[in-house]
Amino acid sequence: MTNKDIHLDNTLVVVNTGCKTGSDKWANLFIKKLRAKYYIAPRSSLVIEDGILFPLVFYMRLRVRKSVKPAFNHACLYFKSSGNCDIWKRK
Repeated sequence: MTNKDIHLDNTLVVVNTGCKTGSDKWANLFIKKLRAKYYIAPRSSLVIEDGILFPLVFYMRLRVRKSVKPAFNHACLYFKSSGNCDIWKRK
């Protein structure tokens, strides 16, 4: 298996809840190299509860609304440390 064999072409969104994984370096890995359509991650450390609940609320909203950006904005409303989360989109 080579690096070219590893991809996320059919992946709509990757939510990374690891602390400080919201950087262009991480986003480029998932968006450009692995080819996910969206990447969401925190720029700094998350409160542990937010790291668990943010993705849950995000995916529940995404399932109903079928749109990534509104689901992201909705989830951000509920969690104090999620304000440092960011979203990247493949062009």
